[in-house]
Amino acid sequence: MNSLINMYFNVGASDHAWKLFQTMEHKDIASWNTILSVSSRVAGVELEQVVALFSDFMVTGLKPNRITFSILFKMCGDLGQQLYGLAFRLGLHNDPHISNCLISMFCRCNAKETARSIFDSIPSRSLQNWNEMIHGSLVHGYAKYGFLTDSYAFFDDKMDMVCWGALISALVDQGYTMAAIKHFNHLKQDGQYPDSFILGSILNMCASITSLDLAKSVHGEVFKSGFDTDEYVTSAVIDAYGKSGDIKSASIVFRKSSRFADVVLFNTMIMAYASHSCVTEAMEVYNVMKSVNLSPSQSTFVSVLSACSHAGLVDLGCSLFRSITLDYKMDPSPNNYGCLVDLLSRNGCLQEAKGVIEAMPFSGWPAIWRSFLNGCRIHGEKEVGKEGAKKSFEINKAAGYVMLSKIYFEDGLKVRKEMV
Repeated sequence: MNSLINMYFNVGASDHAWKLFQTMEHKDIASWNTILSVSSRVAGVELEQVVALFSDFMVTGLKPNRITFSILFKMCGDLGQQLYGLAFRLGLHNDPHISNCLISMFCRCNAKETARSIFDSIPSRSLQNWNEMIHGSLVHGYAKYGFLTDSYAFFDDKMDMVCWGALISALVDQGYTMAAIKHFNHLKQDGQYPDSFILGSILNMCASITSLDLAKSVHGEVFKSGFDTDEYVTSAVIDAYGKSGDIKSASIVFRKSSRFADVVLFNTMIMAYASHSCVTEAMEVYNVMKSVNLSPSQSTFVSVLSACSHAGLVDLGCSLFRSITLDYKMDPSPNNYGCLVDLLSRNGCLQEAKGVIEAMPFSGWPAIWRSFLNGCRIHGEKEVGKEGAKKSFEINKAAGYVMLSKIYFEDGLKVRKEMV
């Protein structure tokens, strides 16, 4: 039965595999390892789904073994620390194969200190342990400090998908755009298909440099690699198109993918519309989201409140903010409050904005006071702005003077002299 499940997944008949697994009366540890392994390899399967499957497994009373952890550690970065704790309690942390997987996972997630502590705790290190540790810090190190030629030359004949991902991600993070593209092309020339992590990194780069041509090219690779049904990658495609100015392509991708009913997809599309001042379209997506019984997150409200702010829809924005608590029983996040203050300040409701800052359960921070004081500047409310600037001084004296000088522009020289 376990072999049949594996075979069904390998030939693309995942529905048959799931049905067979669900109808099995007696599932042993091998059954669960098989379903976890194949699920983690299937494009479009999210980390949360695999974690949920692992939770179901734990309810059965069976104990995970070295193979179970080897499977999970290959993909599970965010929950790695918790799973490491479980492996420790079960006495599997000293297993050579488990320790290698742990080192690889924590290096991949840029938690090199944790990887090193695991390496240091191994009583008798094997050659594999040494290789894994050296292999996991070098890629980031070379890329971070600009030794790009060295990074590729060193790993030229050893590049697996984890290395490619670490290298390309590091290059993107450090702003080496052309080098990231170069190595992305090297990966394809080696006959390998990029995984969702690599595609997401490149698409995030497209969004940051607003390169529409590159976004279109990478979108083609998404199709070739079979990740057009992956919510994480699709969201990155929408974001790249939106930030590169092609809102039409972003909306086409969204319409094709919205059947996944994923909150991140909806949030990304709402934000893309908001950034293009397409408020009606942003609210339509929000309403569709509610109609499919998908609960909005705090990030959703950041998106819709931003849309209302740019369009001057004060009443609608305030109503949406109230619904966070009234309809969805969530506490508004600092970003939600920031968007509300920006909405009120932009549109001249300065006393209301000041009241929100004073009543919110957080201390005011520089950005929220900047939004308020910017509204005072736009609407010429010098006295109200002066009150807000006093509050801002308590946080950052220099920033407070700068913002006040903008409000009193004609007296700006006098205020700047006070700064000296």
